[in-house]
Amino acid sequence: MEVNKLLTDPETGVIRDPDEIEVVGHRVVHGGESFAATTVISQAVKEEIRRLFRWLRCTIRLITWELK
Repeated sequence: MEVNKLLTDPETGVIRDPDEIEVVGHRVVHGGESFAATTVISQAVKEEIRRLFRWLRCTIRLITWELK
């Protein structure tokens, strides 16, 4: 995997072995008032992300329309 090579590169890598990784985080989208801190992904969190994503798509369409 390319990511493993980057992470374990002798000169620029930040770990020696991918087994050192215990947790991976990722910012999905701005969570507004729903997610202001680190959050464990549960079914309820997934549902809220889906709800926020629908709002985000509407916002992008509106901005795109306004820019035309």
